[in-house]
Parts: sequence; C-alpha cells; structure tokens
Amino acid sequence: MKFRNFKVFHLVAIAAMSFFASCDKNEVSEQVPIAKNQDFVPQKGDSLPKIIFETRVDFSEEEGEVLASSENNEALRALDASGVGNFGYIYNIMASSTRKNTAPDSYTHEGYTYYKLNVDLNEKAGGNWIYLYYARTQVADKALCAISVPCRSTRIYETELINNWQPIGKDRTGWWVDLNEKAGGKWIYLSGKKQEHFTTWTYTPIKDIMVVSFKSAQESDWYNGMERVSCDLNEGTKGKFIYLYVKR
Repeated sequence: MKFRNFKVFHLVAIAAMSFFASCDKNEVSEQVPIAKNQDFVPQKGDSLPKIIFETRVDFSEEEGEVLASSENNEALRALDASGVGNFGYIYNIMASSTRKNTAPDSYTHEGYTYYKLNVDLNEKAGGNWIYLYYARTQVADKALCAISVPCRSTRIYETELINNWQPIGKDRTGWWVDLNEKAGGKWIYLSGKKQEHFTTWTYTPIKDIMVVSFKSAQESDWYNGMERVSCDLNEGTKGKFIYLYVKR
C-alpha cells in the first residue's frame, strides 16, 4: 500500500507541476490539470484529485455490453389503456457514493422504493463506489422525460442549471453526486426534466435506463434501439467507456 500511495502522490505531483506551469493565478482554483502519458492504473481505494488522464487502460471487453438495466426489474410495470404490461416509467434517479462497497440493493426515500443499477460507475477507475438508483411510477406525467449529463473540467453547481433542468442523481442527504468522485477526471452530474418542466413540447416519458460499456468513445446517439443521454461517465479517468442510455 505504501508503494501504491507513492505512485498516487507522484502522479499528482507531476500533473500539478504541469498544471501550474500553464495557468495563471485566476485559473488555479477551477481548471483540472492534465496527466500526460501516464501508465498508472488506479486501484479501488485510491483517492485521486481532479486530474484528467489523456490515455485509457485497454480492458478489451465486449463492445456495447449492457452492464446494468432497469428492464430486468418487473416491479411497478404499469398497464396501458388496452391492459398490456411493461409500461412502467422512471420517476427519478438517485445516486450513492461510498468509500466501501456498502450500497444497499434498494431503499425507500420520500415514499418511493429505489432500486440499484448494480454496476459501479467508477469501475476500473479507482475512487469511490458510485451507483445509480431509480424509482418507478405508473403515472406518465410524473415520469422523467429527459436526462442531461453536465460534464466539464470545472466544478458544476446546481444554480448553474437553466431552462428548467433539475438536479437529479442526488444521494439520500440531498448531496448532488459527482459521478467521478475520487477517481479524477471531469465533474459529471445528472439533471432531468419531467413534462411539467417543458413549456411547449410534449415528450415521451422514459421507461427504462441502462448503463452500457464500450471499447472506445461513442458519438452516435443511438445503439441497438437505446438512446444515449450522457457523455462518457468516466470522462477524463482511467476507467471504462460507459454511457447512460434510455428506452421510451
């Protein structure tokens, strides 16, 4: 562990020297430094500051692998007008960030049961264990209709959200969870809208969410009938290329 800690410290020092050499005083507190040509491979338990890695580890896994999906959970599947099933909707998404892998499979919050998407969003990236949770509703007007994933190399605040976007992906204390927490990389958060947040358009509510991994960055908005709604959820880290997709 001492050797591991030395490598982490050395990595931080190199990135910091490069960072301070290229920034003026007004930029130091916000801009994320870049770690160039690093062969460092994070391990779970490593706590990394905000550093953007330029290279990824080649995990050589299956292309387009669905790591977790709400489709596998039949709880609260609503019926349409003809009595046909599988029309439940995603009411809300929450998140969990813990230093140990202790996140429960489900919990109740404000009258709704939340179910875990059982994949660590920091997998292969070190840092905290990060999980998403979703709750369902049988009422379309209460469902999420749109998801956006603010992602940038400077910190993001709830007060910066505009056009009626609402912060989602919070934990049970109300903290807006950075989906790269303790793994370096960019600041990444979730935001969402329900029909009440749209003033002119009517949107189809979201029925299911899924986390999908790839060998490389994705540019297409669609994959096998799923709609991509996020940037790479490990952007700037050493972890997998993973994205959040939805079905309507």
